[in-house]
Amino acid sequence: MTDYSQIEHTADIGIKVQAPTLAELFKKAALAMMHQMIDKAEIPKKPRKKVVKIELKANSQEELLVHFLNDLLSLSDSKEVIFREVEIVLLTVNSLRAIAVGIPRRHFTFRTEIKAVTYHDLKIEFRNKQYHVQIIFDV
Repeated sequence: MTDYSQIEHTADIGIKVQAPTLAELFKKAALAMMHQMIDKAEIPKKPRKKVVKIELKANSQEELLVHFLNDLLSLSDSKEVIFREVEIVLLTVNSLRAIAVGIPRRHFTFRTEIKAVTYHDLKIEFRNKQYHVQIIFDV
């Protein structure tokens, strides 16, 4: 996963993501967050997969993104998986429906634990025909 860049941030992890559509931005942000947690993976050819459905509502796109990423973190922990596939089924100004597919955590070596997604300097922007966002993770 190289569709994002890591940014310097004191004591936390920050990333910048860009995509041509808002749905793609949410998807890339989710996969980048998962990528930040793992060091390496040794996945068998046919791993057992866990599929989860996510439905959320929020007051803004930024709030929706934070809720979405925090839900993925929580589900990753409770279902003991790392999400490797994300499909945004529906995305509006204040609602989201997504499907995420996870692989058991035992197939991964972890680099860091992300505790939460923050609102610090979070703003989704559209410029130069791309959506952009900077996300800070509490580690």
